[in-house]
Amino acid sequence: IIGAGDAGASLCSQAFSTNSFQYTPVVFADDDRRKIGQTIIGVPVAGRVSEIASLVGRYNVDIAVIAIPSASSSGKRAIVEICREVGVECKILPATADLVDGTVSISEIREVDIVDLLGRPQAALDLELTRGSIRGRKVMVTGAAGSVGSELARQIATLQPSLLLLVDRDENELVYFEAELKPVIHPGTELIVRIMDINDQPALLRLMKECYPDTVFHAAAHKHVNLMENAPSQAIANNIGGTLSVARCAIKVGADNFLLISTDKAVNPTSVMGATKRIAELVIRELDRTSSTRFIAVRFGNVLGSNASVVPIFRQQIKSGGPVTVTDPEVVRYFMSGQEAVALILQAAAVGKGGEVYLLEMGDPIKIVTLAETLITLSGLTPGEDIEIVYTGLKPGEKLSEELSFTGEDVTDTGLDKLWMLNENHADIQNVDGNVEAADRLLAELPDLGEIAARDRIGEILPSYQSAGTFDT
Repeated sequence: IIGAGDAGASLCSQAFSTNSFQYTPVVFADDDRRKIGQTIIGVPVAGRVSEIASLVGRYNVDIAVIAIPSASSSGKRAIVEICREVGVECKILPATADLVDGTVSISEIREVDIVDLLGRPQAALDLELTRGSIRGRKVMVTGAAGSVGSELARQIATLQPSLLLLVDRDENELVYFEAELKPVIHPGTELIVRIMDINDQPALLRLMKECYPDTVFHAAAHKHVNLMENAPSQAIANNIGGTLSVARCAIKVGADNFLLISTDKAVNPTSVMGATKRIAELVIRELDRTSSTRFIAVRFGNVLGSNASVVPIFRQQIKSGGPVTVTDPEVVRYFMSGQEAVALILQAAAVGKGGEVYLLEMGDPIKIVTLAETLITLSGLTPGEDIEIVYTGLKPGEKLSEELSFTGEDVTDTGLDKLWMLNENHADIQNVDGNVEAADRLLAELPDLGEIAARDRIGEILPSYQSAGTFDT
Protein backbone atom coordinates (compact mmCIF):
# COMPACT_ATOMS: atom_id res chain seq x y z
CA ILE A 1 0.00 0.00 0.00
CA ILE A 2 1.54 3.30 -1.11
CA GLY A 3 0.55 5.88 1.48
CA ALA A 4 0.42 5.17 5.22
CA GLY A 5 -2.08 7.92 6.01
CA ASP A 6 -5.76 7.62 6.90
CA ALA A 7 -6.72 6.24 3.48
CA GLY A 8 -3.98 3.60 3.51
CA ALA A 9 -4.75 2.57 7.08
CA SER A 10 -8.46 2.25 6.32
CA LEU A 11 -7.69 0.20 3.23
CA CYS A 12 -5.41 -2.08 5.23
CA SER A 13 -8.03 -2.60 7.95
CA GLN A 14 -10.77 -3.43 5.45
CA ALA A 15 -8.50 -5.80 3.54
CA PHE A 16 -7.96 -7.89 6.67
CA SER A 17 -11.62 -7.81 7.71
CA THR A 18 -13.18 -8.55 4.31
CA ASN A 19 -13.05 -12.25 3.48
CA SER A 20 -13.83 -11.72 -0.20
CA PHE A 21 -10.90 -9.34 -0.76
CA GLN A 22 -8.32 -11.23 -2.80
CA TYR A 23 -5.11 -9.54 -1.58
CA THR A 24 -3.27 -9.42 1.74
CA PRO A 25 -1.42 -6.24 2.78
CA VAL A 26 2.26 -6.96 3.39
CA VAL A 27 4.02 -3.57 3.39
CA PHE A 28 3.50 0.20 3.31
CA ALA A 29 5.61 2.77 1.48
CA ASP A 30 5.40 6.39 2.58
CA ASP A 31 7.56 9.51 2.22
CA ASP A 32 6.86 10.70 5.78
CA ARG A 33 10.06 9.72 7.62
CA ARG A 34 8.23 9.79 10.95
CA LYS A 35 6.09 6.85 9.84
CA ILE A 36 8.91 4.65 8.58
CA GLY A 37 9.60 1.87 11.08
CA GLN A 38 6.05 1.93 12.46
CA THR A 39 3.43 -0.74 11.87
CA ILE A 40 -0.24 -0.39 10.96
CA ILE A 41 -2.37 -3.39 11.98
CA GLY A 42 0.83 -5.41 11.96
CA VAL A 43 1.94 -4.24 8.51
CA PRO A 44 5.30 -2.43 8.47
CA VAL A 45 5.91 0.98 6.95
CA ALA A 46 9.22 -0.15 5.55
CA GLY A 47 10.45 2.51 3.16
CA ARG A 48 9.94 5.57 1.01
CA VAL A 49 8.11 5.68 -2.31
CA SER A 50 11.44 5.86 -4.12
CA GLU A 51 12.29 2.47 -2.52
CA ILE A 52 9.28 0.64 -3.98
CA ALA A 53 11.49 -1.53 -6.19
CA SER A 54 13.41 -2.97 -3.23
CA LEU A 55 10.24 -3.38 -1.15
CA VAL A 56 8.63 -5.37 -3.97
CA GLY A 57 11.47 -7.88 -3.94
CA ARG A 58 11.80 -8.06 -0.15
CA TYR A 59 8.08 -8.60 0.51
CA ASN A 60 7.20 -10.57 -2.66
CA VAL A 61 4.66 -7.94 -3.74
CA ASP A 62 2.17 -8.78 -6.53
CA ILE A 63 0.19 -5.54 -6.65
CA ALA A 64 0.61 -1.97 -5.44
CA VAL A 65 -2.30 0.30 -4.54
CA ILE A 66 -1.85 4.07 -4.48
CA ALA A 67 -3.72 5.17 -1.35
CA ILE A 68 -2.89 8.87 -1.37
CA PRO A 69 -6.13 10.65 -2.38
CA SER A 70 -4.38 14.02 -2.44
CA ALA A 71 -1.40 12.90 -4.55
CA SER A 72 -0.43 15.12 -7.47
CA SER A 73 -0.60 13.87 -11.04
CA SER A 74 3.19 13.98 -11.34
CA GLY A 75 3.56 11.99 -8.12
CA LYS A 76 1.18 9.32 -9.37
CA ARG A 77 2.99 9.18 -12.72
CA ALA A 78 6.28 8.52 -10.93
CA ILE A 79 4.74 5.68 -8.88
CA VAL A 80 3.19 4.08 -11.96
CA GLU A 81 6.52 4.24 -13.78
CA ILE A 82 8.36 2.56 -10.88
CA CYS A 83 5.74 -0.20 -10.73
CA ARG A 84 5.98 -0.72 -14.48
CA GLU A 85 9.77 -1.03 -14.31
CA VAL A 86 9.59 -3.74 -11.62
CA GLY A 87 6.67 -5.57 -13.24
CA VAL A 88 4.12 -4.95 -10.48
CA GLU A 89 0.47 -4.21 -11.22
CA CYS A 90 -0.55 -0.77 -9.97
CA LYS A 91 -4.05 0.28 -8.89
CA ILE A 92 -5.40 3.34 -7.16
CA LEU A 93 -7.98 4.72 -4.76
CA PRO A 94 -9.97 7.68 -6.12
CA ALA A 95 -9.15 11.28 -5.31
CA THR A 96 -10.72 12.69 -2.16
CA ALA A 97 -13.40 14.56 -4.12
CA ASP A 98 -14.48 11.33 -5.83
CA LEU A 99 -14.97 9.28 -2.67
CA VAL A 100 -18.58 8.82 -1.62
CA ASP A 101 -19.05 10.71 1.66
CA GLY A 102 -15.26 10.91 1.89
CA THR A 103 -15.11 7.31 3.11
CA VAL A 104 -12.40 5.00 1.79
CA SER A 105 -13.58 1.56 0.72
CA ILE A 106 -11.72 -1.36 -0.83
CA SER A 107 -14.55 -1.51 -3.34
CA GLU A 108 -13.28 1.82 -4.70
CA ILE A 109 -9.94 0.34 -5.81
CA ARG A 110 -9.67 0.62 -9.59
CA GLU A 111 -7.25 0.67 -12.49
CA VAL A 112 -5.09 3.78 -12.85
CA ASP A 113 -6.62 6.01 -15.53
CA ILE A 114 -5.12 8.65 -17.78
CA VAL A 115 -7.06 11.31 -15.84
CA ASP A 116 -5.19 10.28 -12.68
CA LEU A 117 -1.84 10.88 -14.35
CA LEU A 118 -2.51 13.95 -16.47
CA GLY A 119 -5.26 15.66 -14.49
CA ARG A 120 -4.78 18.53 -12.05
CA PRO A 121 -6.17 19.45 -8.61
CA GLN A 122 -9.96 19.49 -8.70
CA ALA A 123 -11.78 22.80 -8.46
CA ALA A 124 -13.31 23.74 -5.12
CA LEU A 125 -17.00 23.78 -6.05
CA ASP A 126 -19.90 25.69 -4.52
CA LEU A 127 -22.33 22.77 -4.48
CA GLU A 128 -25.14 24.74 -2.84
CA LEU A 129 -24.96 27.35 -5.60
CA THR A 130 -25.24 24.68 -8.28
CA ARG A 131 -27.95 22.72 -6.48
CA GLY A 132 -30.00 25.86 -5.95
CA SER A 133 -30.03 26.61 -9.69
CA ILE A 134 -31.24 23.11 -10.64
CA ARG A 135 -33.39 21.70 -7.83
CA GLY A 136 -37.09 21.68 -8.68
CA ARG A 137 -36.55 23.09 -12.18
CA LYS A 138 -37.04 21.66 -15.66
CA VAL A 139 -33.75 21.09 -17.48
CA MET A 140 -33.02 20.11 -21.08
CA VAL A 141 -29.74 18.74 -22.46
CA THR A 142 -29.05 18.45 -26.19
CA GLY A 143 -26.35 16.07 -27.39
CA ALA A 144 -27.21 14.07 -24.28
CA ALA A 145 -25.63 10.83 -25.53
CA GLY A 146 -22.24 12.49 -26.12
CA SER A 147 -19.33 12.76 -23.73
CA VAL A 148 -20.13 16.21 -22.32
CA GLY A 149 -23.90 15.92 -22.68
CA SER A 150 -24.08 12.61 -20.84
CA GLU A 151 -21.89 13.87 -18.00
CA LEU A 152 -24.10 16.95 -17.76
CA ALA A 153 -27.13 14.69 -17.45
CA ARG A 154 -25.44 12.53 -14.78
CA GLN A 155 -24.59 15.51 -12.60
CA ILE A 156 -27.89 17.31 -13.15
CA ALA A 157 -29.75 14.12 -12.21
CA THR A 158 -28.15 14.23 -8.73
CA LEU A 159 -29.34 17.82 -8.19
CA GLN A 160 -33.05 16.89 -8.11
CA PRO A 161 -34.56 18.74 -11.07
CA SER A 162 -38.31 18.28 -11.44
CA LEU A 163 -37.81 17.21 -15.06
CA LEU A 164 -34.79 16.18 -17.13
CA LEU A 165 -35.26 16.17 -20.91
CA LEU A 166 -32.49 14.43 -22.87
CA VAL A 167 -32.27 14.90 -26.64
CA ASP A 168 -29.91 13.30 -29.16
CA ARG A 169 -30.06 11.79 -32.64
CA ASP A 170 -27.74 8.87 -31.84
CA GLU A 171 -30.39 6.31 -30.98
CA ASN A 172 -28.05 3.51 -29.89
CA GLU A 173 -26.04 5.59 -27.44
CA LEU A 174 -29.24 7.20 -26.17
CA VAL A 175 -30.71 3.77 -25.38
CA TYR A 176 -27.58 2.75 -23.46
CA PHE A 177 -27.49 6.01 -21.55
CA GLU A 178 -31.15 5.89 -20.59
CA ALA A 179 -30.59 2.39 -19.18
CA GLU A 180 -27.65 3.74 -17.15
CA LEU A 181 -29.50 6.75 -15.79
CA LYS A 182 -32.92 5.31 -14.94
CA PRO A 183 -31.85 3.27 -11.88
CA VAL A 184 -29.99 6.17 -10.24
CA ILE A 185 -32.08 9.24 -11.02
CA HIS A 186 -33.92 10.86 -8.10
CA PRO A 187 -37.47 9.45 -7.77
CA GLY A 188 -38.89 12.97 -7.82
CA THR A 189 -37.37 13.72 -11.24
CA GLU A 190 -39.33 13.00 -14.41
CA LEU A 191 -36.93 11.63 -17.03
CA ILE A 192 -37.83 12.15 -20.70
CA VAL A 193 -35.52 10.76 -23.39
CA ARG A 194 -36.19 11.62 -27.04
CA ILE A 195 -34.41 10.97 -30.30
CA MET A 196 -34.44 14.24 -32.22
CA ASP A 197 -32.60 16.13 -34.95
CA ILE A 198 -32.18 19.59 -33.46
CA ASN A 199 -32.38 21.10 -36.96
CA ASP A 200 -35.98 19.89 -37.25
CA GLN A 201 -37.21 23.06 -35.57
CA PRO A 202 -40.99 22.38 -35.79
CA ALA A 203 -40.59 18.95 -34.15
CA LEU A 204 -38.17 20.34 -31.59
CA LEU A 205 -40.59 23.13 -30.69
CA ARG A 206 -43.44 20.65 -30.24
CA LEU A 207 -41.27 18.61 -27.88
CA MET A 208 -40.18 21.64 -25.87
CA LYS A 209 -43.79 22.80 -25.58
CA GLU A 210 -44.57 19.47 -23.92
CA CYS A 211 -41.98 20.18 -21.21
CA TYR A 212 -41.32 23.95 -21.14
CA PRO A 213 -37.73 23.66 -19.88
CA ASP A 214 -36.44 26.42 -17.61
CA THR A 215 -32.78 25.83 -18.53
CA VAL A 216 -31.28 24.46 -21.76
CA PHE A 217 -27.75 23.08 -21.96
CA HIS A 218 -26.80 22.93 -25.64
CA ALA A 219 -24.03 20.36 -26.02
CA ALA A 220 -25.01 18.95 -29.44
CA ALA A 221 -22.35 19.73 -32.04
CA HIS A 222 -20.00 18.34 -34.63
CA LYS A 223 -16.63 18.48 -32.86
CA HIS A 224 -14.05 16.60 -34.95
CA VAL A 225 -11.72 19.07 -36.65
CA ASN A 226 -10.51 16.76 -39.43
CA LEU A 227 -13.96 15.56 -40.47
CA MET A 228 -15.40 19.07 -40.51
CA GLU A 229 -12.57 20.36 -42.73
CA ASN A 230 -13.96 18.14 -45.47
CA ALA A 231 -17.63 18.82 -44.68
CA PRO A 232 -18.06 22.56 -43.97
CA SER A 233 -21.74 22.40 -44.88
CA GLN A 234 -22.37 19.83 -42.15
CA ALA A 235 -20.48 21.92 -39.58
CA ILE A 236 -22.48 25.01 -40.57
CA ALA A 237 -25.81 23.16 -40.45
CA ASN A 238 -25.21 21.55 -37.06
CA ASN A 239 -23.01 23.98 -35.14
CA ILE A 240 -24.61 27.21 -36.38
CA GLY A 241 -28.02 26.07 -37.61
CA GLY A 242 -28.55 23.67 -34.73
CA THR A 243 -27.64 26.34 -32.18
CA LEU A 244 -30.06 28.82 -33.76
CA SER A 245 -32.81 26.18 -33.89
CA VAL A 246 -32.51 25.23 -30.21
CA ALA A 247 -32.04 28.85 -29.14
CA ARG A 248 -35.16 30.06 -30.98
CA CYS A 249 -37.22 27.23 -29.51
CA ALA A 250 -35.93 28.13 -26.06
CA ILE A 251 -37.05 31.71 -26.57
CA LYS A 252 -40.49 30.62 -27.81
CA VAL A 253 -41.14 28.41 -24.77
CA GLY A 254 -39.93 31.10 -22.39
CA ALA A 255 -36.81 29.34 -21.09
CA ASP A 256 -34.95 31.36 -18.48
CA ASN A 257 -31.44 30.19 -19.38
CA PHE A 258 -29.58 28.85 -22.41
CA LEU A 259 -25.98 27.69 -22.07
CA LEU A 260 -23.83 26.93 -25.14
CA ILE A 261 -20.96 24.49 -24.80
CA SER A 262 -18.12 26.09 -26.79
CA THR A 263 -14.46 25.27 -27.40
CA ASP A 264 -10.97 26.73 -27.30
CA LYS A 265 -10.86 26.07 -31.07
CA ALA A 266 -13.25 29.02 -31.49
CA VAL A 267 -10.39 31.42 -30.67
CA ASN A 268 -8.59 32.71 -33.79
CA PRO A 269 -9.94 29.64 -35.60
CA THR A 270 -8.00 27.90 -38.35
CA SER A 271 -10.54 25.08 -38.56
CA VAL A 272 -14.09 24.96 -39.88
CA MET A 273 -15.23 23.41 -36.59
CA GLY A 274 -13.70 26.19 -34.52
CA ALA A 275 -15.05 28.91 -36.81
CA THR A 276 -18.62 27.57 -36.71
CA LYS A 277 -18.49 27.34 -32.91
CA ARG A 278 -17.25 30.95 -32.75
CA ILE A 279 -20.16 32.07 -34.93
CA ALA A 280 -22.46 30.16 -32.57
CA GLU A 281 -20.98 32.17 -29.66
CA LEU A 282 -21.67 35.43 -31.51
CA VAL A 283 -25.19 34.39 -32.47
CA ILE A 284 -26.28 33.67 -28.90
CA ARG A 285 -24.66 36.88 -27.72
CA GLU A 286 -26.92 38.79 -30.09
CA LEU A 287 -29.98 36.76 -29.11
CA ASP A 288 -29.30 37.65 -25.48
CA ARG A 289 -29.71 41.33 -26.40
CA THR A 290 -33.06 40.79 -28.08
CA SER A 291 -34.86 38.28 -25.83
CA SER A 292 -35.75 37.69 -22.20
CA THR A 293 -33.91 34.33 -22.20
CA ARG A 294 -30.43 34.63 -20.71
CA PHE A 295 -27.79 33.28 -23.13
CA ILE A 296 -24.25 32.43 -22.05
CA ALA A 297 -21.39 30.35 -23.46
CA VAL A 298 -18.71 28.32 -21.72
CA ARG A 299 -15.41 27.83 -23.53
CA PHE A 300 -12.93 25.11 -22.62
CA GLY A 301 -10.42 22.67 -24.11
CA ASN A 302 -10.41 18.93 -24.62
CA VAL A 303 -12.06 16.35 -22.37
CA LEU A 304 -9.76 13.47 -21.51
CA GLY A 305 -11.14 10.22 -22.87
CA SER A 306 -14.18 11.68 -24.65
CA ASN A 307 -15.80 9.65 -27.40
CA ALA A 308 -13.62 9.20 -30.51
CA SER A 309 -10.96 11.55 -29.11
CA VAL A 310 -7.23 10.96 -29.09
CA VAL A 311 -7.22 8.83 -25.90
CA PRO A 312 -9.50 6.01 -27.11
CA ILE A 313 -7.78 6.11 -30.51
CA PHE A 314 -4.37 5.72 -28.86
CA ARG A 315 -5.72 2.87 -26.72
CA GLN A 316 -6.93 1.04 -29.80
CA GLN A 317 -3.58 1.55 -31.53
CA ILE A 318 -1.76 0.19 -28.46
CA LYS A 319 -4.11 -2.80 -28.29
CA SER A 320 -3.32 -3.51 -31.95
CA GLY A 321 0.43 -3.45 -31.27
CA GLY A 322 1.10 0.04 -32.56
CA PRO A 323 2.31 2.27 -33.92
CA VAL A 324 0.72 5.16 -32.05
CA THR A 325 0.34 8.11 -34.42
CA VAL A 326 0.99 11.66 -33.22
CA THR A 327 0.78 14.60 -35.61
CA ASP A 328 3.82 16.53 -34.36
CA PRO A 329 6.28 16.16 -31.45
CA GLU A 330 5.53 19.74 -30.33
CA VAL A 331 1.73 19.72 -30.56
CA VAL A 332 0.04 20.55 -27.25
CA ARG A 333 -3.58 20.69 -26.10
CA TYR A 334 -5.52 21.72 -22.99
CA PHE A 335 -7.20 18.83 -21.18
CA MET A 336 -9.48 18.35 -18.21
CA SER A 337 -11.70 15.56 -16.97
CA GLY A 338 -15.30 15.53 -18.15
CA GLN A 339 -16.47 15.42 -14.54
CA GLU A 340 -14.67 18.63 -13.61
CA ALA A 341 -15.57 20.42 -16.85
CA VAL A 342 -19.27 19.75 -16.34
CA ALA A 343 -19.17 20.77 -12.67
CA LEU A 344 -17.71 24.12 -13.72
CA ILE A 345 -20.26 24.47 -16.55
CA LEU A 346 -23.03 24.08 -13.96
CA GLN A 347 -21.39 26.77 -11.83
CA ALA A 348 -21.36 29.11 -14.83
CA ALA A 349 -25.04 28.42 -15.47
CA ALA A 350 -25.80 29.31 -11.87
CA VAL A 351 -24.05 32.72 -11.94
CA GLY A 352 -24.62 33.79 -15.57
CA LYS A 353 -26.60 37.01 -16.04
CA GLY A 354 -26.75 36.85 -19.84
CA GLY A 355 -24.39 37.69 -22.70
CA GLU A 356 -21.24 36.36 -21.04
CA VAL A 357 -18.61 33.97 -22.34
CA TYR A 358 -17.12 32.00 -19.47
CA LEU A 359 -13.75 30.32 -19.56
CA LEU A 360 -12.72 27.24 -17.61
CA GLU A 361 -9.20 27.42 -16.20
CA MET A 362 -7.55 24.53 -18.01
CA GLY A 363 -4.16 24.47 -16.31
CA ASP A 364 -1.03 23.88 -18.35
CA PRO A 365 -1.30 22.41 -21.85
CA ILE A 366 -0.12 18.82 -22.29
CA LYS A 367 2.06 17.52 -25.10
CA ILE A 368 0.17 14.91 -27.13
CA VAL A 369 3.33 12.80 -27.27
CA THR A 370 3.38 12.81 -23.44
CA LEU A 371 -0.22 11.61 -23.51
CA ALA A 372 0.76 8.80 -25.89
CA GLU A 373 3.76 7.78 -23.77
CA THR A 374 1.65 7.78 -20.60
CA LEU A 375 -1.00 5.54 -22.16
CA ILE A 376 1.66 3.12 -23.40
CA THR A 377 3.15 3.01 -19.89
CA LEU A 378 -0.29 2.42 -18.36
CA SER A 379 -0.58 -0.61 -20.62
CA GLY A 380 2.57 -2.07 -19.04
CA LEU A 381 4.67 -1.40 -22.14
CA THR A 382 7.67 0.76 -22.97
CA PRO A 383 7.33 3.65 -25.44
CA GLY A 384 9.73 3.33 -28.36
CA GLU A 385 10.49 -0.31 -27.58
CA ASP A 386 7.25 -2.26 -27.27
CA ILE A 387 5.14 0.39 -29.05
CA GLU A 388 6.53 2.82 -31.60
CA ILE A 389 5.36 6.44 -31.83
CA VAL A 390 5.12 7.74 -35.41
CA TYR A 391 4.73 11.41 -36.36
CA THR A 392 2.33 12.05 -39.24
CA GLY A 393 2.28 15.86 -39.58
CA LEU A 394 -0.45 18.37 -38.72
CA LYS A 395 -3.71 17.95 -40.64
CA PRO A 396 -5.63 20.83 -42.27
CA GLY A 397 -7.24 23.06 -39.67
CA GLU A 398 -5.00 21.92 -36.80
CA LYS A 399 -2.74 24.17 -34.75
CA LEU A 400 0.39 23.29 -32.79
CA SER A 401 -1.25 24.88 -29.76
CA GLU A 402 -4.73 26.13 -28.89
CA GLU A 403 -5.70 29.46 -27.32
CA LEU A 404 -8.39 30.03 -24.69
CA SER A 405 -8.97 33.74 -25.33
CA PHE A 406 -8.44 36.33 -28.05
CA THR A 407 -5.63 38.87 -27.78
CA GLY A 408 -7.08 41.83 -25.93
CA GLU A 409 -9.80 39.90 -24.11
CA ASP A 410 -9.92 40.81 -20.44
CA VAL A 411 -10.42 37.98 -17.97
CA THR A 412 -12.50 38.71 -14.87
CA ASP A 413 -12.43 36.64 -11.71
CA THR A 414 -15.91 35.29 -10.95
CA GLY A 415 -15.01 34.50 -7.35
CA LEU A 416 -15.48 30.80 -8.14
CA ASP A 417 -12.51 28.48 -8.38
CA LYS A 418 -11.25 27.88 -11.96
CA LEU A 419 -14.13 29.82 -13.56
CA TRP A 420 -13.39 33.09 -15.36
CA MET A 421 -15.50 35.52 -17.37
CA LEU A 422 -14.26 37.06 -20.61
CA ASN A 423 -14.85 40.72 -21.40
CA GLU A 424 -14.82 40.60 -25.18
CA ASN A 425 -13.50 43.72 -26.86
CA HIS A 426 -12.04 42.68 -30.20
CA ALA A 427 -12.94 42.83 -33.90
CA ASP A 428 -15.26 39.83 -33.94
CA ILE A 429 -17.93 41.54 -31.86
CA GLN A 430 -17.86 45.09 -33.24
CA ASN A 431 -20.96 44.30 -35.28
CA VAL A 432 -22.87 42.27 -32.69
CA ASP A 433 -26.29 42.96 -34.15
CA GLY A 434 -25.60 41.48 -37.60
CA ASN A 435 -24.56 37.94 -36.80
CA VAL A 436 -27.97 36.27 -36.60
CA GLU A 437 -29.00 37.78 -39.93
CA ALA A 438 -25.69 36.72 -41.53
CA ALA A 439 -26.06 33.20 -40.13
CA ASP A 440 -29.62 32.95 -41.45
CA ARG A 441 -28.49 34.03 -44.95
CA LEU A 442 -25.73 31.43 -44.92
CA LEU A 443 -28.11 28.67 -43.80
CA ALA A 444 -30.61 29.64 -46.51
CA GLU A 445 -27.90 29.48 -49.18
CA LEU A 446 -26.35 26.28 -47.85
CA PRO A 447 -28.29 23.73 -49.97
CA ASP A 448 -26.93 25.35 -53.15
CA LEU A 449 -23.35 25.81 -51.99
CA GLY A 450 -20.49 23.44 -52.63
CA GLU A 451 -18.09 22.67 -49.78
CA ILE A 452 -15.43 25.15 -50.90
CA ALA A 453 -17.99 27.94 -51.26
CA ALA A 454 -19.50 27.05 -47.86
CA ARG A 455 -16.11 27.34 -46.23
CA ASP A 456 -15.42 30.66 -47.96
CA ARG A 457 -18.74 32.05 -46.70
CA ILE A 458 -17.67 31.29 -43.13
CA GLY A 459 -14.71 33.61 -43.63
CA GLU A 460 -16.98 36.38 -44.89
CA ILE A 461 -18.94 36.28 -41.63
CA LEU A 462 -15.97 35.76 -39.31
CA PRO A 463 -12.91 37.98 -39.89
CA SER A 464 -10.74 36.03 -37.42
CA TYR A 465 -11.13 32.76 -39.38
CA GLN A 466 -7.90 31.81 -41.16
CA SER A 467 -8.86 28.91 -43.43
CA ALA A 468 -6.35 26.14 -44.02
CA GLY A 469 -7.62 26.30 -47.59
CA THR A 470 -7.22 22.65 -48.60
CA PHE A 471 -9.33 19.53 -48.58
CA ASP A 472 -8.10 16.07 -47.63
CA THR A 473 -8.08 13.98 -50.78
